[in-house]
Amino acid sequence: MRTTIACERCRKSKVKCIHDGASPCQGCEKAKLTETCVLQGPFANRPPGEILVKSKRKSTPLAGTGEERRRKVLRLESSTVSEFFSSIPSGLIDEAVSILQLKFPEYGFIQPPSLEPKHDQPDIEKLRLLAILAVASRYMSNQSLEQSEQYAAVVRRDLLLHVASPPRLSIIQAFLVLALYEWGEGVGYRAWMFAGVAIRMAQCLVATRAEAFVSEAKDNAEDLKPTESENRTLWTCFVIDKLLSCGRQRPPMMHIDDIATHLPIAEKEFAFDVESPQHVTFRELLDDPVLSRSHGTIEHHFSIIVRGINIWAKIHSYIVNGGRRQRGQMDPEQYPWVSGSLWDNLENELSRWRDEQEDRLKYPKAPVGAHAHFRHGEIFAYINLLYFLSVIFIRREWIPFLPAAGTGPSGPQDRPHFKTPAPEGWWENNNQLMFDASVQITHLMRDLNRDNASLITPFSGLCVYTSTIMHLYLDAFPLMNLSNSQSAQEYARQNIATLEEFRGLWKISEGWCSVIEVAKSMYQRIKSDLTSFTGKTREDFLQLETAFNIMGPSKNNGTPTSTTISTESTPRCNPVTPKVVPPASDPMVSYSNLQPYNNAWDGVNSNQSYSGIPSATFDLLQNIDSDSWRVWSFWDDPNLVPFDNSAIDFTSEPLLDGLRR
Repeated sequence: MRTTIACERCRKSKVKCIHDGASPCQGCEKAKLTETCVLQGPFANRPPGEILVKSKRKSTPLAGTGEERRRKVLRLESSTVSEFFSSIPSGLIDEAVSILQLKFPEYGFIQPPSLEPKHDQPDIEKLRLLAILAVASRYMSNQSLEQSEQYAAVVRRDLLLHVASPPRLSIIQAFLVLALYEWGEGVGYRAWMFAGVAIRMAQCLVATRAEAFVSEAKDNAEDLKPTESENRTLWTCFVIDKLLSCGRQRPPMMHIDDIATHLPIAEKEFAFDVESPQHVTFRELLDDPVLSRSHGTIEHHFSIIVRGINIWAKIHSYIVNGGRRQRGQMDPEQYPWVSGSLWDNLENELSRWRDEQEDRLKYPKAPVGAHAHFRHGEIFAYINLLYFLSVIFIRREWIPFLPAAGTGPSGPQDRPHFKTPAPEGWWENNNQLMFDASVQITHLMRDLNRDNASLITPFSGLCVYTSTIMHLYLDAFPLMNLSNSQSAQEYARQNIATLEEFRGLWKISEGWCSVIEVAKSMYQRIKSDLTSFTGKTREDFLQLETAFNIMGPSKNNGTPTSTTISTESTPRCNPVTPKVVPPASDPMVSYSNLQPYNNAWDGVNSNQSYSGIPSATFDLLQNIDSDSWRVWSFWDDPNLVPFDNSAIDFTSEPLLDGLRR
């Protein structure tokens, strides 16, 4: 029989998955792949081309016989939102709302009193609560990974029907939370698309309000002002847009100068639905340092996050669009130590944002435990992680990808080069601040875990991943921080242990673990033969990969294979092996053999061959000058590199039905 339940192999091959409701199917049995055959409903399918990687995710199998499991999935597909929602205890929803508010401070619209479950509420409001439950259930001991996926499946199925519906706050918020779920699952394309729908709806809602405000009589004007929930939802759209955007291939949709509304009001005023005596705009805070400092407290944490994310987005855009390689950025007036240069302006903006925060918000000056006592630990951590991540990204541009043997801080070695030397001590100070930020991320995550305020989210995972890469770098090149970081290897070990914990909740961490394995292998080879490989630049990275034999082709019997490299000095993100690159005509792998993350870093068996990505895709990548280098650079988030468009099924009937409405 042909059903909507199929295994990963049959879905990928686009063939019938013939089975009796239980694994293995006939195809896998014939191919002698019975151990890897897992039947899944359409809600649990993965993007084409994605290879399953073993992890510690808290998944529990569907109970019962094969026929019972099949009926359970089919009941889920046929049940309505109301039927599905009625089976969920209201206490579970209340707990989910509290968890989302606590663990995801970037979602500043969460207001528990307005999100109380009611069985007579419209289906779209139930979908919003189910979306929250899909994310928050990952943090509940009485909920499994499978249940989280079921909640998301129902939301995804019915929410797509509202893609072209008139904008409503509940629809916008549901799409935003669903984008968070997809981000955590490592499906960047879907996350970006769902966030995009939310943003367009929010913009339309604002425009509709503004038009009505102009046309209505003045005595009705107060009723037409946007509520604080609407205001905060718009700012959440802004934050998520910046977090999911990446360079010219994934451009942002919102710009700070286009948002006319005021910044979020104080948290207590929002929680108690009290009108704030003062509404402050983004521009007013920039122009008034005294006013800015008055908003640098924990009571204004969402406003602080909004401003910090805006700065982070500028820094990230500067880096992914080429950094110092951008036209004019290596002119003498644009050198980073020159006052008024683009880099200097970005660094000053970041420093001012940090300086305007009260000391009780600054780690390590303020301890995690004090904030955890008042249930502010995660918020406190988010603000500090955002700062440390920004410091790493803005300063990492000025260190060599592979330093020359025996050299200390001296700036990049690849072109373009500086025409004049830097002021004395500038390189040393730059490196010290950057590596210190990496250490603070490690310490902060350790303290959060110690004080029972752990923050295991996609954003904090990105911070830990970035910190780990820098620790591995410093372990290989200790002179880059004047040998002041003897604990780099131990810090890397702690971070990798943290990422292992992430893998139990969110699939996105599997990409980070894969890239960390590549980085560890490369740096291990560099340390064993420093003089042969140091001094190479980013442009040599593919050749380095081949020389190190961590991803390059092996000529053994003409079949490319990967080589296992011992990395006993640091723990592994187990078990991940980088996918091999097909042989090139040249002894060194050419740039045209480069693969985007979704294809290049999947875990595969060491004896598995690989047929390369279509050449048309490579041609496209090579023609994108400003973003091309970052496709292979593990110095950035692998989950933000160009994504696979096939992650969305464009033939999906719910999607098509939604577009027809």
